[in-house]
Formats: sequence, structure tokens, C-alpha cells
Amino acid sequence: MFESFIKKAKRLLQNTRHDASGPSDSPTNEKVKQLRSSVAYSQADDWSTTADAGSSSSSEPVSPNGSDKSSPKGVMNRVQSAVRRATVKRTAQRDTQKGLTTLQLGNVSNSNSTSTPGPSTHKTSIWWPASSLRWVRGRADAVTPTTKPFLPGGYLGGGAFGAVYLVLDVVRRQSMAMKVVHYTRDFSPPECRGLVAELRILQRLAEEPQPFLLRPYLDHRLWAWHTSLGYVHMLTEFCPGGDLRSYVGYLTDQEVWLLTAELVLALEWLHKQGFVHHDIKPGNILVDNEGHCLLGDFGACRELDRGVLRRCDTDDAIRTDEYAAPELLSEPTRRWQWYDKSVDLWSLGVVIAEVFTGISSFVKGPNVSRNEFLASLSARVEETFARLEVMGRPDMSDLLQGMLVIDPYGRMSTSEIQRHRGFSRMRIKFKDVRLRKQRPIRKLHYVSMGDHRRPSTKVPDYSPSKQYFLDELAAQCLTLEQDDSFEVSVSDFRPGRAT
Repeated sequence: MFESFIKKAKRLLQNTRHDASGPSDSPTNEKVKQLRSSVAYSQADDWSTTADAGSSSSSEPVSPNGSDKSSPKGVMNRVQSAVRRATVKRTAQRDTQKGLTTLQLGNVSNSNSTSTPGPSTHKTSIWWPASSLRWVRGRADAVTPTTKPFLPGGYLGGGAFGAVYLVLDVVRRQSMAMKVVHYTRDFSPPECRGLVAELRILQRLAEEPQPFLLRPYLDHRLWAWHTSLGYVHMLTEFCPGGDLRSYVGYLTDQEVWLLTAELVLALEWLHKQGFVHHDIKPGNILVDNEGHCLLGDFGACRELDRGVLRRCDTDDAIRTDEYAAPELLSEPTRRWQWYDKSVDLWSLGVVIAEVFTGISSFVKGPNVSRNEFLASLSARVEETFARLEVMGRPDMSDLLQGMLVIDPYGRMSTSEIQRHRGFSRMRIKFKDVRLRKQRPIRKLHYVSMGDHRRPSTKVPDYSPSKQYFLDELAAQCLTLEQDDSFEVSVSDFRPGRAT
């Protein structure tokens, strides 16, 4: 019906445009009168304008000036509207038959196509984010059921015992990050303590959100749960600006001072809660949708015991050697047997120097041992200060000289850093920074589905008989709800899967 009506309306439209200025008894007006009944029927069926259709069946003469709806010009406008609406409706019906509806997955059938058939594919039309429409193609055997609460969107990264994925909340159409950890593997004590500490920190952030710390995603029923297969899932907010590695060497002086202030406030809250981060580096500093920096990845955190932590061996803390403080790299002798929260300030100083200069003086070569790297720290620090002096940045050099101190007792604290003259000279007020009133940094990188890296296809050898994680939870009187409604693994993002 739609095709015949559209063709007939288009033919009449051409004749009407040609003779619209003719007399009222012209052949065009006769054709218009003949088409009125079909137009009225279409409008009564699809739109609510039957009043005009009833009047169009009368035998009154048509005014040639097009002032009323019964004139050739008025009917021509109505025919154009009918053609447009019929086309839109027909297109919507065709898309519905093919399954191309929002948040609905289906196989695309090309049975009417005369071209050579290719590999079967499926299309998913999803709002990702809600302001833009993305089309995703993939193999037909990589099907995500729509009954799941989340849609997997890509692999964001991972570490030694966990992976982070981008997922979409099907109900709320919001993107979020999901960290998945296999807790039934042969966990080491630092890994087990770090996972428990991460859950405790996220719990406190859920109760008391902070502006510059990665917060859990609270719009879902659960933001953390474990499954019967031995995986812990943690939902956090998604930062589309990527991490700080994409901003090294590209920020202005004002922006570097601002992100320094934001990270200092993040560490101040974390230290007041009695935790040490242990692994501050550009890859663990994220940029949110507004351009503010968020400190994330609390899997290496440890809780302070009366303000200090004791080292038993060189591998009892999760860290990255290039950003680790000297007391974490050295042997646990009597001098370095105890350490405190100042290790985070050393790591923050290394990050700031790298972002500001664009070059890191603390890169550890593949053939450099830990003792050799530790012995060269003093020279590397002096190299950083010399580079800042050449750049003509005395305030930044003075700040880093108070943070990159080999002796942990000589380092600046978070309160001393906030009183540094460099912030006032850059017109940065910590009161406004806490309220996010300062202008954020420019977002130079946007995380999209095409930017996601694929996880390794190597399957680790797990030992399900040693469940250190559950034992540690029980020892601290903590519980974690079990939910098997959704499970993310490497198989969801295997090669051939579109991300």
C-alpha cells in the first residue's frame, strides 16, 4: 500500500507543481479531487486529520490562490507531508523486521541481496554514550544475550591478577568500568591484602564520595560481587579522558599545577583513612568527562598500623620500580625496615616531573638491576632539577626538591605542599579546587571502543584449592554477595569480537 500510494502521490505532485497557477476548472484540479479520497484514507489510517478528508469530498470549487486546504497548493503540501510520513513509517517497519532496534541484537539476513554472500554478521544499535549512536559489527558466533544486565564493550587494561573492561548498563544506558579479579588463583599475601583494601576503600568512597578519587558505580543494585566461578566484579565510574600517559608533555604550566593540587587532595583523604596507595603512576591517574584527574586502582593499597608499615622482604608490596620510593626498593635492613605514607609523595613527585618535562629521568632499563637503579636515584633526581632550571621553572623545581628527597623524613607533607608559593602564583586556591571550581585540564584523549586493547589469549594456570581471598574476608568479618547473573572473561573479547 505504501509503495503504490507514494508513487501515485509523486506523479500527482509533479503535475500539481506544473499547473498550480491555472484556473480552478483545470485538469490538475480534477486530478486533485480524485486523489482527495486516498489522501483522506491515508490520514485517517496513520494520522489524525480526518476532518480535512471529509471536507475534501465535497463538490465546492477550489480557490486558485491556495489560501485554503482544498486548493491545489494546500493539497500539494498535504501530499508532501503524507509522502514523508509514509516513508518514515515504512523505514521504521523495515528496521524493526531486521532487528535493528536500540539495545536489541539480531542476525542480519541478506536473503534479498543479489551480491555474493559473505560471512554472517550481526549488528547491534546501542546508545554509547546516550548522545551518540554507534554501529558495532562482529562475528555471528560472538553473541551477547540481551537478558544480561550489562553489555561488554571493550578491554581497557589489566595487570598481574585482574582485568578492566568497559561495559554498558543496559537499563540506564550508562558506560562504566568493570574490574574482574580471579580470586581462586594462587594469591600472594600482598595481592590478597590489596584486593581486600580496594574493596574497603571503595566502600568508604560509596559512603563518602571524593572529587578526585575513582568512585564506585552506585546506580546498579550491586557495585561489587563475586561469582561461583571464582571472579570478583567491581563497578566503577568510566573516565572517557583516558589516563595521564596520553597527557605527558602536552599540558601547560597552569594545568600541571592544577592536576598536582587535585592529586594532593586525593592523597590527603586516602592517608587520613589510614591507607597508602603504593602504586602512583600515570597509568593509574584517570581523566574524567570534565577533565579532572582521578586517582584509581587501589589494588596495591595497604592499611597503616599506627601510622607506619613494616617491610619483611623486598616483594611484600605491590609497586612499579620506576615510581617507587627508595625505601621500597632497598633491602629491608634496620634503616629501611619501617616506612610510612611519604612513599606516595615520592611517587607523585616523579609523576609530576614526567608530566611537566615530557621526559622521565627514572626509566629503568631492562638490564639494570634493582640495586643499580637504587644507586643511581640521586643522579636521576639532580638530572630532573637541572632540566627544570633550563626550562626556567624555579617554582616547580623548588616543589620537586621538597618531594624527591632520598630521606623519607625530609619530604614535604600534603599540608606543606598545599602552602607552596607556586600554587598562589598560578592563582590556584585549594578551596576552589575541592569544589571543582577551577578550570580543568584540556581533554587531549578520548577513550572510544576503537581504542580498547584486546586481552592476552593466554589462560593463566589457576589453583582453585587456595582461596586466600575468602579466608581474608572471613578473618576481617567481611562478606561479599554472590551473583551469577553476569560474568565477564577473556572469551567475551576474543579475536573477531568487535570492540
